[in-house]
Amino acid sequence: DYKVTGVQTVLFRSFSPAEEAFLKDDGFSLLMRSMQGSSDKLVAKAAFMLWNMLVSNPSYKGTYVRLYAFLLDNTPSH
Repeated sequence: DYKVTGVQTVLFRSFSPAEEAFLKDDGFSLLMRSMQGSSDKLVAKAAFMLWNMLVSNPSYKGTYVRLYAFLLDNTPSH
């Protein structure tokens, strides 16, 4: 739900333990799946949240890149 994603973005910016718990529970994967949805609002909010997390904490970039590479390698081709 795009409203929940917006609230999470605000919460994470002000409370890093929440962000860490989100990531521990496969948060990047959730955001990436959200960006594949049909709701433009959800896609935009998930992309903004992901961008904000990567910009505010550069150490997350390695995790994101590994996940993205894994998804590319395991996506069936048509």
